[in-house]
Amino acid sequence: MKQLRFVQTGYLFGITLVLASIFYFFASNWQGMERLEKVILSLLLMVFMYAVSFILGKRVAKHPFLSNWILVASAVSFGVSAALIGQVYNSHADSYWLFIVWLIPSLLLAAITRYQPFYILCFVLGHLAFLSFVSPPGYEMGWSNTQEFFLYLVLAGANLILFLCTYKQWIHSNFILYASLILFHITAIYLTTVHEFHSLAWMMNLVYLLILGGAFYYFIKIKLEKGVLFILGAAAAGYVFAKGIELMAEFFQELFLFLLLGFSALLVFGAVLLLKYISTHPMNAFFRNVLIICVTFVATIFAVSAIIGLISLLTGSLNVTFLFFSALVLLVIPSLFFKWPPPVRYTMLSTGYAIQFLAAAFNEHIYYEWILLAVLLFGMFKIKVPGIQVMQFLLLNLTAFMLLRNWTHEFQYAGITFLVLNGLFYQWKIALKETRWTAFGVAFAYFLSLAMLNDIPFALYLIYNVLYFAAATAMVWYANRNQLVVEWYIAIIFWFLFIGYKYYDLAWELLNKSIFFAIVGILFIVCSVIFDRKNERDEGQKQLVKTKWPAILAVILLQIGIISYQGAANENLLKNGQMIKLSFAPVDPRSMMQGDYIQLHYRISVIPDIAQQIHKREKVKVVLRKGMEGYYEYGGYYEHNGKWNRPYKKMQGDVIINGRYDGWQNVTYGIESYFVPEKTGQNLQNENQAAYIRVSENGNAIIEKLEKEK
Repeated sequence: MKQLRFVQTGYLFGITLVLASIFYFFASNWQGMERLEKVILSLLLMVFMYAVSFILGKRVAKHPFLSNWILVASAVSFGVSAALIGQVYNSHADSYWLFIVWLIPSLLLAAITRYQPFYILCFVLGHLAFLSFVSPPGYEMGWSNTQEFFLYLVLAGANLILFLCTYKQWIHSNFILYASLILFHITAIYLTTVHEFHSLAWMMNLVYLLILGGAFYYFIKIKLEKGVLFILGAAAAGYVFAKGIELMAEFFQELFLFLLLGFSALLVFGAVLLLKYISTHPMNAFFRNVLIICVTFVATIFAVSAIIGLISLLTGSLNVTFLFFSALVLLVIPSLFFKWPPPVRYTMLSTGYAIQFLAAAFNEHIYYEWILLAVLLFGMFKIKVPGIQVMQFLLLNLTAFMLLRNWTHEFQYAGITFLVLNGLFYQWKIALKETRWTAFGVAFAYFLSLAMLNDIPFALYLIYNVLYFAAATAMVWYANRNQLVVEWYIAIIFWFLFIGYKYYDLAWELLNKSIFFAIVGILFIVCSVIFDRKNERDEGQKQLVKTKWPAILAVILLQIGIISYQGAANENLLKNGQMIKLSFAPVDPRSMMQGDYIQLHYRISVIPDIAQQIHKREKVKVVLRKGMEGYYEYGGYYEHNGKWNRPYKKMQGDVIINGRYDGWQNVTYGIESYFVPEKTGQNLQNENQAAYIRVSENGNAIIEKLEKEK
């Protein structure tokens, strides 16, 4: 069984790296190929991956997971192909239409196969589509408060429905069960912000409290669900915290801060009474922990804010020495030695620690940090409660890091030191397992930070990256082999974080990273095949393509049709559209999916006389006329809902282009993104460029080229 897990991990890494290499290659916008060659290559790669999945499903019955994983990778490769179409023909970067087009066949595959990875893919794509619609990169949509409220209300409602569907087992996915519940609460709490949404937020506060109260009653009294209950507790704490911050921003004065301090004390006192009340409940141990964590978090934040705010307002200044030693004597030391009820003891302790840490951070004398370090070390040995130990350990790391930075401002030296120290602490078997897990995660965080440094010699940068990749890979295998579940999750998360971050890492070009990942991915697959020879058949999954192949084949044909149609339509526009020349001003970001591009803002992007009655995102047709130096300019006419702003008679040479009103006199035409090879966008910004656009008879436009003006 251990050998099988070892081989599965190798296959997973190999498939991921090969898929990443394909993604990085197309994102690099390599200029060694023509437009159609890139599109055809992406289609062939997608079809090849589906073919491999079918062949493995038919010929390699020993491991169903292998065929199934490559089927999911093939669905991802369709998204890469769709993104490439946008890149090659310069459609809007990370458009919500890209994610919708990708989502539709993924939903069909999820419905056909009922395979959890497809559910996760659809969940992620749906949210990316929503975020790209509400806040597209490079544009300020200018939604009104009411529009934004109802948009996010739809998101909250969709996540609540998803949670109910997964809870009722209509969709089998633990990831969606918890992710949808978490996103519902985050979105709902945001919608309760009165400062942001005014009267609508008052209504949402009432609705959210009713939902939260009903959920607590159901999952405590009717059907116990520990994971859901923990999220509900965190959501309740987050809601109280958000309301406190909102009120502080509105009423930051002495009376309110006294009330805030009193509320913290009342919250702790109420928690003590509630703990006594629930002591006979069969699930009291879990609920006690949730209650203590939530109350300690909220009460600590409010108490720290109130104490520091009151001292600052009443004295007119902030004496950090008085603050530091008062917290030590009045809060930390009593909490360490007296065994008060947990909510009281832990709130006082965490409040004292927080005040001491802030006082030490804003003081130039390092002896504050030494004292805090000693107190935290004593607290680690004195209190063996997991949550408090983890908090103390994290503060210990931060305090020691501040101390070390007093001697060296080079992050890499501090990073190496704390990577080693946290790694050694993880090996200390006497420590609580929760604290050891924290040390394991902190060590990887420092290691990843070292791999992200780009102001160091390239040879050193390469050493950090190779060592990180090797260490993360080895730890995933080691944890898998020894059934260290928490360590496996931490290591696999940091492994994927590294692969994702490399996309935005500018120290190494995308094309080179693509070649490297392809070679390493193939090596992983080859080694897995070699070690797999002695493994027996895996009975844990069923072959998806073996039983569902007619429906899956139909989806593949749909995907090929989508890519082919979009490519052919764009090529036809480039061939037959009317050429016009526009002036622009560029900026240089990187797309989430499509690599580097420059964001173009044209003179025709601003229509000064457009009617204010036109709603945002409504379609308009704009008349362009050739002006000075051959550039086309706004001709003074536009059409909205079939009506012209003033009587219009088409003149020879007029071009009518389709646009969309985005508010504040701004119109977008779908030609605002121009994809470029990596690291060339800045050069285009520094040159006087003209954009040459093809416009079809029906008003659709596409960028053909940018050229330097003579």
